[in-house]
Amino acid sequence: MKYSFWGFGMIMLGLFGLVFLVMFESITINNESEYYVLKEAMESAMLESVDFACYRIGVDSDDPDSGCGDHDVKIIEQKFVENFTRRFAASISGDVSQYKIQFYDIIEMPPKATVVVSGKTQEYVLSTSGKGQGHELVNDLSGILELYH
Repeated sequence: MKYSFWGFGMIMLGLFGLVFLVMFESITINNESEYYVLKEAMESAMLESVDFACYRIGVDSDDPDSGCGDHDVKIIEQKFVENFTRRFAASISGDVSQYKIQFYDIIEMPPKATVVVSGKTQEYVLSTSGKGQGHELVNDLSGILELYH
């Protein structure tokens, strides 16, 4: 009888270990996927939102108060937000839902942006009577677009 309890205990321990490994793997894979999509979407959105008219204006511009001069790189804030949201939504995959995208500290010149993306993983239920809990994944990234002459 003693050995049967030990055997049952080892089987239960193995099952709990498997549940933990599957949950941890899902969280890790989704977090990594979210980070790389965030990174690629930010880089692409910043490059797509460059104000080329401002870049082409030189020092000898007719309007010195335009905020542009000497081939300065400037992004358009609304275009950056639109491009980022479109690219992120098109590229993200996995079993995370309820994404929340927050934009902080968007500076047009010199181009800088901080984006925080949070999402909730699927719920894991250990018993039929309990409610499952999802884990919240939060990734933030600050990006600066530089130009070397």
